Amino acid sequence: MKKGDCGIYYIQNKITNQLYIGQSKTLRFRKNRHFSKLRNNKHYNEHLQHSFNKYGEENFDYGIIQYCSESELDELEIAYINLFNVKRHGFNMCDGGHSGGWKKEYAHINLSSFNRHGERMFKLTYNNQVIRSNDKSFLEYLLQKYFDKQGYLKPDYCFEDVKNESKQRMVTNKIDNARIVKRGKSNGRINYSLKYDGKTIKNSVYKEFLEFLISTFFDKNKILKKGISIEDVKHVRWNDVRKGFESGSA
Repeated sequence: MKKGDCGIYYIQNKITNQLYIGQSKTLRFRKNRHFSKLRNNKHYNEHLQHSFNKYGEENFDYGIIQYCSESELDELEIAYINLFNVKRHGFNMCDGGHSGGWKKEYAHINLSSFNRHGERMFKLTYNNQVIRSNDKSFLEYLLQKYFDKQGYLKPDYCFEDVKNESKQRMVTNKIDNARIVKRGKSNGRINYSLKYDGKTIKNSVYKEFLEFLISTFFDKNKILKKGISIEDVKHVRWNDVRKGFESGSA
């Protein structure tokens, strides 16, 4: 960290004189981060974002209130938020400091539950906000990237950053687990489909046949086993396994 780069800063609407007050260990980067998010309409503070959209960037100032040591950040941030009463008349929505609002609870990972496909889930929890995933290593990566050793958000991040990366991961890597759904009736019999990753793999009136395919070609989380392709599943025919079902050995 650069010497003399730790302290309390403000963002002010020059028209309304409303303030946003924050702390940072890297003040030289903090302004760019705030204004980048504001320009892209992605700032986590909805009140500040709305004001920025209404009045325009040219009517906003950024400045340093006080340089200080890292150990003084929390105390001074709380003091200045109270001094200028910015929770009532400005943009701040919490008291500031590690004990105020957005830093009240440290981030941690624990077991969640099973999802509707019987898959074990984990959750990253921070200040009553939760991100769930079946990939514990991904949550551990988020914890290391965005939080310090005590589990508090690093000064130049907000929880919206964590959520956005998690959402992007879901968009790019999401796989719908194998499942069986009803397709309606035909000639008095219910039709079923085996679906995987958003696609229909197999149709059959024999639900037990589709269940056999899942138990044979998919793992316990109903994800396609390594070395198996969708075409392998498609090529299996009911007649190939029917005798086994009829004899009770399939």
